[in-house]
Amino acid sequence: MDWLTFISKLVENCAWPGLIAFIVFRYKSSLLTLVNSLSSLKVGDFVDASFSREAAKVATDSEAELPNTVATDEQKTLEDKLLELPPRLAILDSWKIVEEAINDIVASNKLGSNITTSSFLLKGPPNRKISYLRQENYLTPTQTELLDKLRKLRNEVVHGPYGLEPSQLDAVNYVKSALAFANMFKLEIDNGV
Repeated sequence: MDWLTFISKLVENCAWPGLIAFIVFRYKSSLLTLVNSLSSLKVGDFVDASFSREAAKVATDSEAELPNTVATDEQKTLEDKLLELPPRLAILDSWKIVEEAINDIVASNKLGSNITTSSFLLKGPPNRKISYLRQENYLTPTQTELLDKLRKLRNEVVHGPYGLEPSQLDAVNYVKSALAFANMFKLEIDNGV
């Protein structure tokens, strides 16, 4: 191999990596803005940034939006038991608790103008109940949005692409938010609101 062939092969093999390095260096701030604006990022079977980002946002927002209540020992024990489960199961079980709390508040307040409407509501899907609770002013618009996000995150775990495995931090964020909603509904039932 002569020097000319060696140099041409060197340029040929370094062209694409060099171009990519130049683009990354030159447009670093634009690329960072683009990456931060992505609503979903999936790398392989183990990283799903959209789920983690949404779970963290819901946890933060629900902490700010929901009434501050002192957690009882029973609630702390329930949270600990849920978080001992694998993250996927913790999320599913905590959503069941929220659904039961929604059913309890619907049943305890006899929502609906007549028996047919009340029965229709109790047998309906969670999003119908959430929307009805909003109409009856049991939930603020922000609380309704957060509860709907929790429902969608749960659905993403159940029906999402194969391989979506939430992390333990995702489960902690989700469980705390879900139990806060369940606690809020329980307090409303206890106070007869």
